[in-house]
Amino acid sequence: MPMHTYLNRNFFDPQRKKYRAVEEIAIEKQAVCLKTEDNKLLKIFHSLDDAKSAMDRLEWLKELGTKDDSLSDAIAMPSAILTGLKRDEVGYVCEPMNECTLDYYINPGKGEKLFRWYYDKTGGIEYRLKIAYSIATQLQQIHAKGICLVDICPRNTTLHFFSTEKPTQPTIQFTGADSISSYTYYAQTTGVPRYADPLVCQHRTSPSSVSDTYSFAIMLFEMLTTCHPFYGEDAELLSDEQFLEMLAKGTINYIGDEQANDNKNEIFEDTQIFLPEDLSVLFNKIFVAGKMDASIRPTLDDFKSVCIQSMKKIIRCDHTGCEKGYPYNQNHICPFCNRTTNRVILARLKKTVSASEKMLLPHDGIKGFSALPVITEDQNFMVIRPGLNKITRSFFEPSTKTEKGAVGILVQYSPEKKRIAIRNRFTTLNIKVLGKELLPYSKTDKGQHSDIGFSEDTKVTIELPTNAQIEPERIVLVEDEGYGIIQHKWSISIG
Repeated sequence: MPMHTYLNRNFFDPQRKKYRAVEEIAIEKQAVCLKTEDNKLLKIFHSLDDAKSAMDRLEWLKELGTKDDSLSDAIAMPSAILTGLKRDEVGYVCEPMNECTLDYYINPGKGEKLFRWYYDKTGGIEYRLKIAYSIATQLQQIHAKGICLVDICPRNTTLHFFSTEKPTQPTIQFTGADSISSYTYYAQTTGVPRYADPLVCQHRTSPSSVSDTYSFAIMLFEMLTTCHPFYGEDAELLSDEQFLEMLAKGTINYIGDEQANDNKNEIFEDTQIFLPEDLSVLFNKIFVAGKMDASIRPTLDDFKSVCIQSMKKIIRCDHTGCEKGYPYNQNHICPFCNRTTNRVILARLKKTVSASEKMLLPHDGIKGFSALPVITEDQNFMVIRPGLNKITRSFFEPSTKTEKGAVGILVQYSPEKKRIAIRNRFTTLNIKVLGKELLPYSKTDKGQHSDIGFSEDTKVTIELPTNAQIEPERIVLVEDEGYGIIQHKWSISIG
C-alpha cells in the first residue's frame, strides 16, 4: 500500500486510545513507520501472507518489554498493538524517550556550515566519542540478554539534542524492536541495507553481536566524518540499488583504504582529520581485513577502549575565536582554524621492567646466565588540556573498557597563570613529584601533603612506587620480597 495513504489517519489500540499519523519517517518493502502528533512512533506492516505470525511476534515483543524494564529502557518496545487494520496488516505503537535520532549528528541541515554545525551545534569530536561509547555500552547490555538488534541504523538510534549549557553523557535508546532476534524468534531481516553486515547478507552467517558491531562501526564512521565508509566516487556512478547490491556482496572498497586507488571520497579528504588515529586503525581492520572475515574484526570492547583513549588525546585549540577540540596530530594543526596550537602539553607514560640481583636468566643466546636487562617502554600518552585533567586507571591500562575506577592523579592546568598543579587522589599509593612525596589527598589535610604546583615550562616526572599493580577498581602497591622478583615501575613525564 502506498505510504501516503496512512498519513493524517487515526489509529486505535485495544483501549480505544487514538493515534494520529502526521509525519512519514521511513518506508520499507512491506512496512511503513510514521510519527504521531504527540511524538509516538507507529509501525504498520502490510501485504502480509501470514498476519497471524506477525501478530504473535508483536505480542511477544510487548510482553518482553513489560517483563524487563531495563530492556525497555534500551529498546523502545511496543506499548500497544493497533486494532482495526486490514486482514493482511498488523501494527504497533512505541514511545521513544529521546527526542532526536543519530541522523542529527550525521547530516548537517541545509545551509549549515560544516565546521560550525559539527562543533557548535552537535558537540564536536569529544561528544561524538561519548555517544559512541554510550551506544556500544547499550548494545552490550542488549547482547547480554541474548538479543541482537539486527536493524541498527541512525534512524533507529535515539538520543537527546546536544546542549552547550549542560553536555551530559548521552542516553541511548533504540527503535526497530520488531526486527530483533533471540533464541525464541529468529531475525526477519538481514539488517538495514546501508548498514548490514555483508556476511549476513550473503547468508554465510546469521545476525549476531558480531554483525551488530559491524553496523555500529558504519554509524560511528558516519558520525565522525559525515561520510558512509563505502560511498565514494565509484558509488556515485551507481544507482542506489546497484550500490546496495555491492555493499551486500562486500565488493566495494572502503573509502579510507590507503592500499586501494579507487572509490575515494572528496568530502572524506576534508573530514578525515576528525578521525582519531586509534579509531582509524579499527576502521581499517573492520572495513578492509575484517569485511569478509568476522574472526579478525574488532569488538565492541575494542571500540569502547579506543573511544576512552581518543577522548584523552584531544587538543584544545588556543587561538581566540576558535578554541575547539580536535584529535591529536604531531603538527598540532587545528582543522577548524587551520592554525598551529601554540602550547600542547602531554603526559607520557613509561614502564620500566627490571629484575632483582637474585634474578638470573638466559637471554639473547648468551651462554650461561646473566641478569635480565632493564627494559623501558612507552605505554601511553594523553593531552593535558586547560582545566582539570584526570589520570585514571584507563591511562595505565589502555585496553580497559570502563572509567569506573577511582581517580588516580588530578592535573589542573591554567594557561592564564601558566601554572600546573598536581594532586594525588590514589586511595593508598604515595607518588613522588619534583623530589616531594605526595600522600593521598584527605579533606583534613587540605592538600598540604598531597598537592604540588609548578610553572607550565617545568619538565616534571611523576613516579609511582615500584610494583604498583592494577586491580579491578584501583591501583595498589604489591609488596613481595620473594626470591627472583621481577619489578616494574611506572613514571609519567609532563611537558
